[in-house]
Amino acid sequence: MKFSRRSYGQPTPRNLRRLGDALLAGSAVITSSSIAGGNNVLAYIALGVGVIGKFLTNFFTEKEMGYIKPNIEMYLKASEFYGLTEIVGEKHNQTILDWFADIGFDWIDDDETAWCSCFINWVALKCGCERSFKLNARSWLFVGEETLQPELGDVVVLWRESIVSWKGHVGLYAGKDGNGDIYLLAGNQNNQVNISLKDKDRVLGYRRLQNV
Repeated sequence: MKFSRRSYGQPTPRNLRRLGDALLAGSAVITSSSIAGGNNVLAYIALGVGVIGKFLTNFFTEKEMGYIKPNIEMYLKASEFYGLTEIVGEKHNQTILDWFADIGFDWIDDDETAWCSCFINWVALKCGCERSFKLNARSWLFVGEETLQPELGDVVVLWRESIVSWKGHVGLYAGKDGNGDIYLLAGNQNNQVNISLKDKDRVLGYRRLQNV
């Protein structure tokens, strides 16, 4: 991979292009929510990171990319489906059904079944990373290594309804706001793949996956 002024306008490596797009999309979400919350400083920082990050990816030529960390690869793959939404009613989103089938749950024939863990399992499968092989979100608490310093693309597990319940939610770390609350890239958030702000007090753990 080579960085050069002469590289601007030449084909950008696919993974860097995806990373630039993901940074821009994530920064747009953080910027808009920060403005709504009155935190203009964070809004400017998030917008700057997204725009500059996207701009800088144009200065790399289509050479050998080298090693990409598993968490970054996971984030890039998940970002490809940003905005994908389940279909309410008798019809169902075939892409979500295909995810279930690919990870071994081909008997599921609707997209109303909770699919946040399905989505992360599928992304991990495609990226060659460790998986939970289960559909309950809290199963991810036993996958990979625990980290107290999450990075972009690390797995985040949250409790849902009650901390002592078996219910939960799982997605990928996409940053945090000025209060320390978590931006989560995940499936089945308002019935779609998106980035949503989650209360930091709901976090049960952060997990860093490795290739298998």
